[in-house]
Amino acid sequence: MNYRDLSNNQLWSTAGLTENYITLEPRKVDETHVPNCVGMPMNDAVFLCENAGLRVFVSGSGRVVSQSLTAGDVFVKGQSIKLELR
Repeated sequence: MNYRDLSNNQLWSTAGLTENYITLEPRKVDETHVPNCVGMPMNDAVFLCENAGLRVFVSGSGRVVSQSLTAGDVFVKGQSIKLELR
């Protein structure tokens, strides 16, 4: 199997499989838009959201399966987000 790195040295990436390649696509992270935490372990998701300025509430354990704010939406610092984990 071949490996193609498309991450451009980004810290947060999403892995995928297409044909004979494993691809890493960067997740855009900034402090004005809700990050996509689905699939992340709890510690990484909480770190990412808190550093962006969100107040984080967690339900469950494991990896994030859903989040109360839609990824990519603009948010106000101090706004709350609930992460559901399984």
